[in-house]
Amino acid sequence: QLALARVGVGVGEAGAIPPAQSLIADYYPPEQRAGALGIYMMSSMAGYIIGMIVGGWVAQHYGWREAFIVIGLPGLLLALASRFVLREPRLIPGFAVAPEAAEDARVSIKRLLAKPAYRNIVYALVVYFLMAYGALVFTASFMIRVHGLTVAEAGTLFGAMSAVGAVVGNLGGGKIGDRLASRDIAWLARFPGIALILALPLYVGAFAVDNLILMAGISLVGGILLTGAVPAIFAAMHTVCGSKRRAMAVALAFFFANLIGLGAGPVLAGAISDHFAGIYGPAEGLRYALMIMSLTFLPAGIFMLRAAKHLNADAEE
Repeated sequence: QLALARVGVGVGEAGAIPPAQSLIADYYPPEQRAGALGIYMMSSMAGYIIGMIVGGWVAQHYGWREAFIVIGLPGLLLALASRFVLREPRLIPGFAVAPEAAEDARVSIKRLLAKPAYRNIVYALVVYFLMAYGALVFTASFMIRVHGLTVAEAGTLFGAMSAVGAVVGNLGGGKIGDRLASRDIAWLARFPGIALILALPLYVGAFAVDNLILMAGISLVGGILLTGAVPAIFAAMHTVCGSKRRAMAVALAFFFANLIGLGAGPVLAGAISDHFAGIYGPAEGLRYALMIMSLTFLPAGIFMLRAAKHLNADAEE
């Protein structure tokens, strides 16, 4: 039952992200989308933190079943609120795209993949996910093996770093993306490309140093760059996908990014770690694996810079 419940949560989340981003992109003009998407993405981390704190407290005092109920009920209430509060932009008189202008899914996918900017954004997300949502899950294990932290200490430190990085990165990156896009819309792809490339030496350096405080500080800056790039990446995607196929554009990108990036990232990092562990030991093996996996930020950044070259030509509202 717990497994089926978790599958249901996953299906709901996967099905909600594309239309949610589509709504945000429809409500905001191109030069304001990165900031709006940054707030939306930051909210997931805020919810995660609230859920961990409230859920843990309820579970400790009343039981784990009660914790699930307390955490789950707000979702039902928000679903009802969205039904009566959120307005479908396409049903608002004067909206750019009429409801009858919807496309067949196969036509939408074909037109999306025909755009060089969209293809490069998807390539960037796939490679980005290899490290950001794949290999970085081993950061807490790295702190335990290399820096001697306990499981609780590593979890607390990594959680705090992730939370701060997500809040500062998403909000700050979104605002910077909007400001740059007001000058040239191509900056929605150029800015994250530069941020991803700058994150490479930071993460390599963080995993190379032996001082825990220095490692945490460098990783935090790198994490801010990573999360700061994401709102602009999706804002760039919404710039070129066209209003008729916004949800499909996000769904298609997440399909490949999750299947390849999130699916292969932990496996690839683990395989590299095991290989070097046989030579240098488990601690150094994981260090070398994370340093090598950090190199994926370079091609991810290059793909975004390539997308920037086509963004103006491929732009479609």
